[in-house]
Amino acid sequence: MTPRLQLTALRKTYGSFTAVEGTDLTLGEGEFLTLLGPSGCGKTTTLRLIGGMEKPSSGRIEINGKRVDHLPSYKRDTATVFQSGALFPHLTVTENMAYGLKMRGVPSSEIPGRIARMLDVVQMGRFAARYPSGMSGGQRQRVALARAMVVEPSILLFDEPMSALDLKLKLELRSEIRRLHRELGFTAVFVTHDQSEAMTLSDRVVIMNQGRIEQSGAPVETFERPASAFVYSFLGESCQLAIDADAGRDGSLRLANAPGAGRHLLFLRPASLRRVSPGEAPNEADARVAEVEYLGGSYRLHADAPSGRLSLDLSEAPALAPGDGVTIGWDSADATWFPAP
Repeated sequence: MTPRLQLTALRKTYGSFTAVEGTDLTLGEGEFLTLLGPSGCGKTTTLRLIGGMEKPSSGRIEINGKRVDHLPSYKRDTATVFQSGALFPHLTVTENMAYGLKMRGVPSSEIPGRIARMLDVVQMGRFAARYPSGMSGGQRQRVALARAMVVEPSILLFDEPMSALDLKLKLELRSEIRRLHRELGFTAVFVTHDQSEAMTLSDRVVIMNQGRIEQSGAPVETFERPASAFVYSFLGESCQLAIDADAGRDGSLRLANAPGAGRHLLFLRPASLRRVSPGEAPNEADARVAEVEYLGGSYRLHADAPSGRLSLDLSEAPALAPGDGVTIGWDSADATWFPAP
């Protein structure tokens, strides 16, 4: 079967700066793929290259088996949901949605029905005659989503559509996008720096760093089997200990099994750590309390060991003050090792 999207050796430079470096990527029909990474990693540039808002320096972009990297954006079978929604302020919801259909040559007799059906799908039918200024941010993003979907593109592009929303609206729209993908089965490329959005929405997550793909896989795979120290530290909270031949010689670090010679980085999730008595856990670090934070329902304990800082959550406020000694333990299965750079 022909891939819905194929990127081959895709590269984009701005002068001496390389934004995207030799990216190869395939997207299947109905797949929801997220490009995830920190600011400046190349994810938004990659999306803009796919949509035709930027021209590649080299490489190929194919949609449905047809090469499109030489075509302008309006000649590619894509539609984009932007961060701001980008609705025309002087047009009503219906007029905003009709614009793309007219541009694609959809018969005028079909347009009202398609708009009405899509507004019903996103539960915005009663806003058909409303102008963008008369809607909330979340409502405008729903309309922007409906406007992109109503043209039935081969690929739906999402450019951080929830980054400007408050937490409550963000969670609502995230749930809405997940429902729509489940019901309609559209093919999507979604860009975000928010790990929870990527994990919740995606069939596949592509983690980018400095213009390159660090890892590509299902959300569970990338979280539980990270391919690099960067991926581990970027996906969720983490603690990092620098381990070398001298680590623990003073008795402050006790490991059930450690890697061989050389310097290594030991990564742990706060959820896998617990406060213990010395000798109680298979792996332990003696540390000094740095601070205790109240998180609203739980407490976060930060403690400094000779090899690095450890953080863990506690259900009750600990009777500890900065500078107090504490022993923190973990199971070997919860430890992930990488060679130190």
